[in-house]
Amino acid sequence: MDRLRAKVGTPGPCVESTYATQRLAGVLTGHERPPERRSSWRFLIECEIRYRVVDVEVFSRGKTVNISTGGMLIVTDRLLPAGMQLQVEVDWPPLVDAAATLKLVAMCTVVRSEIGAIVLTAVKISRHEFRSTTDQSISEK
Repeated sequence: MDRLRAKVGTPGPCVESTYATQRLAGVLTGHERPPERRSSWRFLIECEIRYRVVDVEVFSRGKTVNISTGGMLIVTDRLLPAGMQLQVEVDWPPLVDAAATLKLVAMCTVVRSEIGAIVLTAVKISRHEFRSTTDQSISEK
């Protein structure tokens, strides 16, 4: 990193060095993975989920792979078409001293769905709220 700063200067407090800048400075050799381009950090959180197509009462089960403020990557039981509206309920990891557990309930739009060894579906979160085990909304966006 000192080599990068010596060649391109020290970035200001709100400026991050980009992949292109690092390549030009000779810090990266081309074998490194480019930095994350998403606007939100993704957190590797594996939780059980229930999901359903909006206006359909039947839930299916799956798991989260990662979660960010704007979306989730989830394991689903089938391919889902892009643009499909889903309600996803995530069993949030319990807090150590919590008397009740939380559930994240999110309204989502399918961005893509891919099949490999498992079916991975990326969804964009349009609205979410946390509910306690008593089903009362405690935080909503």
